[in-house]
Amino acid sequence: KPFSYEELSCRIAQNLEMIEQIETIREVANRDFLTGLHNRRFFFEHGQEIYLRAVREQIPLAIAMVDIDNFKKLNDSLGHAVGDAALVHLSQVARETIRPQDTLARYGGEEFVLVMPNIGIEKARERAEDLHTTINALNISYGRFNLTTTISMGIAWYPAHGTTKEALMRAADMAMYVAKNTGRNRVITYDEREAGSL
Repeated sequence: KPFSYEELSCRIAQNLEMIEQIETIREVANRDFLTGLHNRRFFFEHGQEIYLRAVREQIPLAIAMVDIDNFKKLNDSLGHAVGDAALVHLSQVARETIRPQDTLARYGGEEFVLVMPNIGIEKARERAEDLHTTINALNISYGRFNLTTTISMGIAWYPAHGTTKEALMRAADMAMYVAKNTGRNRVITYDEREAGSL
């Protein structure tokens, strides 16, 4: 028996509502509950798509690993509520600083990953320095506390620093650790000689 117009309209409305609910669940699953940024899960799925597009279309791609300096000390001395407030504020400002086509995700704890498609290494470093400068200028207020914080960043670029997403991630991570081990509060572009000294 064919559906009446009313029955068909009702079924379409139900299906559309179900699709909307699924999209909402997916969006929640892909967001970090504290900062509202994309989470690690989203990065690995979406980052792979961006990387494959860069390979397919032969366009450059930069990945930056970002770590908040001395964050454990901040948590231990002032408490996790203050640390959380710093994470939220920093994340909001960082999201407003990056380009619309870039993807910023919370990688874990006080670490973030920034994916910058279709950008050369010099421009990627310039964008990273802009973010670094913006974060350094922040004055984060929480109750009676006024905080300043710094970040260490490591940048790797496709294709010069790696031809797989995993290699790029390793290179960016190594560059970030060079930044942290040479005084923190700086941006380092991946270099095999520097990374090899770790």
